[in-house]
Amino acid sequence: MFKNRKDAGEKLAKALEKYKTENPLILAVPRGGVEVGLQVARILNVDFSLIIAEIDRLIKALSGGNSLAYMKGRTVILIDDGIAIGSTMRAAIKLCKNRKARKIVVALPVAGRKVAEEIVNKVDELVVLEIPRYFKVVAEAYAKWYDVTDEEVLDLLRENIREKKSISYNLDVHEA
Repeated sequence: MFKNRKDAGEKLAKALEKYKTENPLILAVPRGGVEVGLQVARILNVDFSLIIAEIDRLIKALSGGNSLAYMKGRTVILIDDGIAIGSTMRAAIKLCKNRKARKIVVALPVAGRKVAEEIVNKVDELVVLEIPRYFKVVAEAYAKWYDVTDEEVLDLLRENIREKKSISYNLDVHEA
């Protein structure tokens, strides 16, 4: 389905083009969702940040000392590289609701049918490029799959900052 996470992000950006005029905030779920989310933010030229509902080690490793991007009254697009179970995404949705996001969109390259049917009822819109008939793990949807490390996430963020793209980097992470 997808060559890699960059390819998935480029395809997802096309599906999200209609949100560009809403000046959305892209919130990526680390670690796999970071490259996907960065591609979407680059192409749409919109704000980007990270959202984490994982263990303390990740919070310390990825926080960067900044605060979570302001989302009250904004369209927030939550992005990951795919979901099979969805526990992190459910926590991210809850955080966005608590922070009074105007509209919550979950955007994914791939998702399982059962979790997609659940998530669609919790958000304003669900954008999923592929819902395979038989789906067990996200890795099945990628020709080149590997587990992303904390250091790779930081490298991606540093690279994009060096490119001086007009993307806002708020790298604080909060548990949802």
